[in-house]
Amino acid sequence: MDNFSNLDDSVYIEETNGAIIIHNLENVSIKAQKEKMDKNVFGYYQNIKSMLISNGKIQNRTYLGKECFYAKEEMIAKFNIINGKLHLYLKLSPKDRGAQRLFKRPKHIIDTNNEFTLVMVNSENEYNRALELVSFLLHKYSN
Repeated sequence: MDNFSNLDDSVYIEETNGAIIIHNLENVSIKAQKEKMDKNVFGYYQNIKSMLISNGKIQNRTYLGKECFYAKEEMIAKFNIINGKLHLYLKLSPKDRGAQRLFKRPKHIIDTNNEFTLVMVNSENEYNRALELVSFLLHKYSN
């Protein structure tokens, strides 16, 4: 296995019963997915990311399949790209904002104290809605 130590993070090596299998995860990485996005959607992504990290209290971390944003240890936002579609999750609920019209509840929420709002950012209307929610999120976590 020492011969494989120079492989980059996009390669996963699995050894089972003496057989070595090398998995190349580059095609599923968020980096690869960003390269395949529509130019306008990539611009939305860049602007929202810039807005999030403009607050000095918010840090971002990129993982293989997602990009996350943290206020201290708490994840408050996340980007996923699924089938070329930009998914933005924000740690906001209708209770935080006091308005239902901007919120779509993801179906997979189990813990209502850890509720995230999903915004599919693939059109200008969705982008404008995302900017409004990100602005509110930044205000919420600026204290």
